[in-house]
Amino acid sequence: MVFTVKEADWNQDGKRLREEVKYLRQVMEKTEEKIREMEVGIMEKNSEKEWELMGTKLLLEQMKEERARGDEVMEKWKQLYLAIKPELDDLIERTYDEFIMALDGLENGQIQGQDRIKLWSLHRI
Repeated sequence: MVFTVKEADWNQDGKRLREEVKYLRQVMEKTEEKIREMEVGIMEKNSEKEWELMGTKLLLEQMKEERARGDEVMEKWKQLYLAIKPELDDLIERTYDEFIMALDGLENGQIQGQDRIKLWSLHRI
């Protein structure tokens, strides 16, 4: 029950982070479009130094913003991973232990009928 609730939370976090990535791509495309427009405008003015200064400033600003957002997204993914890793490890360990116990019961003849068939098919996988 708790795992289902946490899994839903993780799915929501993943969806939110994918939306952030989509938003960042849109921002990057808009910025690239602005740069292209600036290039055309500056070339028309025939001012090479002005073009270099404006383009450099805009690129530096954009790079700083992208890096900051990328760092934020990476930190959120890292936190999400660190939050679920112990729980997943525990779940894997418990599942493995239960499976081994069930196999022991299968080999000792303690499990009968449909449960035996189910376990046998899982064991073959």
